[in-house]
Amino acid sequence: MAVTLLLLAVTHTDCSRLESAVAHGIAAVSRQGTAVTSPAPAGSPDSLWPCGLWTAAVHEPRTSSRPVSRIEAGAWGCNANLLRLAPRFRRPALARARAAGIAVFRDDFTNWAQMVSDSAAVLGCYQDYRAAGLDLLGMLCYGSPLDTVTSMPRALRDRAEPDKFPPRNLYADVFPPDGAAPNYWARYVERVMRALADVSFWEVWNEPNLSKLYFGDPDPQCYGTRRDPIDTPRERCSLYVRMCFIARTVADSLTALDSIPRLIAAGSVCGLTDRWPESGLSPGVTWLSDMLSIARKEYGDPARCFDLVSIHPYQHLKGPRGGKLMSFDETVFRADIETAAAVVGKVDGGHFDLWITELGWPDHDRSGRPASEPELKQAVLDRNAANLCKAGVSAVTGLEGAPACSRFFWYELTDRRDYGPAGEGFGLLDSSVALTEKPVLSSYRQLVRMLSGRRPIGFDGGNTTRQGVVHGFEDADGRAVWTVWRGRGTGLVGCPVRTDTVEVESLMVLGRPAVSRHPVQRQDGWLRLAAGETPLYVKEVGLSNRPDMVVDSVTVEPRAPRVGQRLTIRAWLRNQGTRPTPAGMPTRVGFICEGETLGHASVGQPIAAGRTARVEFVLRAVESRRVGPNLVAAVANPGQPFVELAVDNNARYELVRVGR
Repeated sequence: MAVTLLLLAVTHTDCSRLESAVAHGIAAVSRQGTAVTSPAPAGSPDSLWPCGLWTAAVHEPRTSSRPVSRIEAGAWGCNANLLRLAPRFRRPALARARAAGIAVFRDDFTNWAQMVSDSAAVLGCYQDYRAAGLDLLGMLCYGSPLDTVTSMPRALRDRAEPDKFPPRNLYADVFPPDGAAPNYWARYVERVMRALADVSFWEVWNEPNLSKLYFGDPDPQCYGTRRDPIDTPRERCSLYVRMCFIARTVADSLTALDSIPRLIAAGSVCGLTDRWPESGLSPGVTWLSDMLSIARKEYGDPARCFDLVSIHPYQHLKGPRGGKLMSFDETVFRADIETAAAVVGKVDGGHFDLWITELGWPDHDRSGRPASEPELKQAVLDRNAANLCKAGVSAVTGLEGAPACSRFFWYELTDRRDYGPAGEGFGLLDSSVALTEKPVLSSYRQLVRMLSGRRPIGFDGGNTTRQGVVHGFEDADGRAVWTVWRGRGTGLVGCPVRTDTVEVESLMVLGRPAVSRHPVQRQDGWLRLAAGETPLYVKEVGLSNRPDMVVDSVTVEPRAPRVGQRLTIRAWLRNQGTRPTPAGMPTRVGFICEGETLGHASVGQPIAAGRTARVEFVLRAVESRRVGPNLVAAVANPGQPFVELAVDNNARYELVRVGR
């Protein structure tokens, strides 16, 4: 059988085939290869299109034509519930938040009941936001309080709130002709959008997957001649998608008139991977999956219904054995975020932005009760300041080179007492007349200052040699800020820095943070920090000064291998950094084929800046299962035992076709 060997510039899509190989194959050392110093072959490329490697994470290459995503200053938001504040306190509270760098607010003052009872108060809140120079994520919620409009079954009239049910006539024409049945939801949406004309973001409902709290089972007779009950999550979701479609249609019609763009956020789900039968919860990821599939099936394209997806990944309502996660849990959080992102990507290609529109912790102790004793109260306040930092950092940490969540909204601006003691304590400000700043607002101010304008460059979930959680964010000049903490307890955590000096800044909780300067003395570039559960910021100072290993080319011999033949794979390495690789630390190269590690080779001597080296690995016999095309990778410095200037340019690929 004729066999061909193809060399190609691998696209980002091709790179995804090697993700599992990079993630799982590097740790296993099978057969050692040999290394010889050699110039790169003539004509070897100077640039490459790699899958990045950062301790088992894949990132977007710097050389990608796709724009590098940076964290916008407008990414930071907050929930406000402004109508619950007396008018004289509203603008001072908003000014405090604006001064901290919070740029956008989510507020339900536009709810249907409020529009019916006191539309002047709605416009008053709107003017307060405009006066503060803040953007709004308006909320289209809830149902109508009117008996003639709500779909609430008659049997529940004395036991439920009519506005916690979707309105009737959802399937009437969005813009009905004269004399036809009105579409009540379209009327409400149009009225609100016209009243708040320059609001560009609108979210449909709040936590509709909580049927017993926010989205009850409607009377099916309110939707034409239907008689079957609407009592399953998917049936309720179908009504919700219809409401999103109506909102999208109304928004488009208004934009055609005034040229103001309006984006629709859908989902607003909590309990992403949880089950709370007492609340009628449909797990959030199930709701999102149904929402996307229904939108495609019934309307042809989810983009005809909404523009982005919103989630509420609360943790204080979940925990092992019915307990409460009162301290941020990185593993649980990333499982929620990545599961939601995977659902959105699987159903519709992942082109929808993901927003966190609610997340927060109350000032409660581990039992779930409000902290009362002064010392315990302060400890809880400090804990929530750490929670905000860790949640905000993790929210915008990159998934494939872009922030995982484009916007992050803390819940909420001020403490509230209308829910009683069990419901207070989420605020950035307390509920006193003085609107006293809590440590969590100081933490938010520091977070915005440290991360805005930077791009995520890596994630280290903690391994056996560098216990802890480390996230990196790089500015336009290539210098990074790293956040460092441990999940539990205290101890040393390794932080990969590219400069010879760093500034370590403590978490800011009411007052100035402690700042100290440290030299990076280890040749491998890893800074060992004593860290605990409270995050630290590590800021690179001065010029970057590290090696930077790239694989210029990969060749195989024979060029047309057959089953049973001996195969030699050679890779040419180049140090394009500013200093040699560390003395006494071999530079390793991992060889991977279709997700499986074949083996490693290494260069024993330091590789000077600008110099090249050649490594080779010998596979004794090509196996029969390799017949056909195989994507082969050479990955330099796997696992980053020494720190490099970049972590996303270490690999090179070839497509090898094996014949019988």
